[in-house]
Amino acid sequence: MQAVVQSGISRPGGLTHGPARRKNFKVSHSINDAISLELARRVVARLRQNPELLRIAGENLERWSARNADSPSLLRCYGEWQEVLKRPLDEICQVLCVETQEGQRLRQNSPFAGVPSPREVWQIKAAIGHPAIFTARSPGSANGVAFAFLTRACLHRL
Repeated sequence: MQAVVQSGISRPGGLTHGPARRKNFKVSHSINDAISLELARRVVARLRQNPELLRIAGENLERWSARNADSPSLLRCYGEWQEVLKRPLDEICQVLCVETQEGQRLRQNSPFAGVPSPREVWQIKAAIGHPAIFTARSPGSANGVAFAFLTRACLHRL
């Protein structure tokens, strides 16, 4: 997988990133797996507090199925998740966090986009070291507070 980061972009609030340039970064599978596992753990914690969040996964699957109706492989994946979502909450949580190849495969297309906030996703990716994250200092920031931003490529699932 390759993510492309472009800096030199103005953001709301006057935040601007250095000179415009493009950098290509290769993202290892182990980094992506670590990110998706941590996101799954956060989802599980929220589901245990509020099982109604399962609705978000169902709505995502419905929307994605309509959007990708011409992609049999994606439809199979979505169907697999729809079956998982019919199980009791404890089993769904186990599926989300199991550390096996099957678990990794399922997490690659997790329907829980929107349960963790975009900010939380950015923080997890930055903490794990995803290279598609870049930081910039807020203009006039004396304390050097860094803000993490994700490229569009990383927001494709939201």
